[in-house]
Amino acid sequence: LGAHPLSGALNGAIERSLFWKDKETGIWLKARPDAIPTDSADYTDVKTTRSVAWGALTQAIDRFGYYRQIALIRDASRAVLGMDMQSFTLIFVEKNPPYATRDVRVSAHDIEEGAKENRVAIRLFAKCVKENRWPGPGEGNEGNETVNLSNISRERRAERLRLAGLNHGVE
Repeated sequence: LGAHPLSGALNGAIERSLFWKDKETGIWLKARPDAIPTDSADYTDVKTTRSVAWGALTQAIDRFGYYRQIALIRDASRAVLGMDMQSFTLIFVEKNPPYATRDVRVSAHDIEEGAKENRVAIRLFAKCVKENRWPGPGEGNEGNETVNLSNISRERRAERLRLAGLNHGVE
């Protein structure tokens, strides 16, 4: 990581939490960027990964909700520091040799979508606190849910059956 050209961007207040009260719901929120910049509004966060290949990074950004994290840090920067975030760079570092690195920025569109998802979650949390009720995702559908295999699971199954000579009538 030290050899990466952007590693110097990890300056400022390191591993500090930002707390603020959501104006709409009154819920206290927290964001904890790797570094809060003190000389700009350019944030940088380091993430470890198995691979810095493009597909692995896009999957990680989706799977771990990094675009939502960036939106929350952007909101914290505005609410706590009075500073509009100018940029946010994710520096990915592979967990194993050769420890390749890659820096990427998440699109403004995806950050905005993350902010919308955060808003939905904050509202739901506030509702649960207010009602002191914490329903699960299937509540209200008891006995009425049918799960289907994903398309990739179906493709794998079809291939296994094809190889076994049993693929007749299988989708």
